Amino acid sequence: MNDRFGHQVGDRVLIHATRCIQQAIRTQDIVGRIGGEEFCIYLPNTDLHAAIAVAQRVRKMLVNTPLKLEDESTLLVTASLGVASHEETPEGDLEHIQSQADIRLYRAKQQGRNRVCWSGEAELQA
Repeated sequence: MNDRFGHQVGDRVLIHATRCIQQAIRTQDIVGRIGGEEFCIYLPNTDLHAAIAVAQRVRKMLVNTPLKLEDESTLLVTASLGVASHEETPEGDLEHIQSQADIRLYRAKQQGRNRVCWSGEAELQA
């Protein structure tokens, strides 16, 4: 993004993404930027199905809310998201949950971007 449009537009995309994420989550949820253009959303007391719904809501919010640039053109922002749940890690190891979400994020990117990936996708999408 920065290479193509410059750092100023890259910064605006990050702000835009943050606003869209905040609109898609609950007040008790926590969002943080973990590096570059990656964010982590912590959803307390949320099962896998509800977390997937939140991820889809975030993705749709970004796609349906293009960023208006200073020259009045618009920029479509998409997101690839990986979802992991405490249900997959009974001991609640947050590092493991984060690692699983990261693996799924990269799988979403490999599968064509602008999508949500989670464990057991085939069963849940069927």
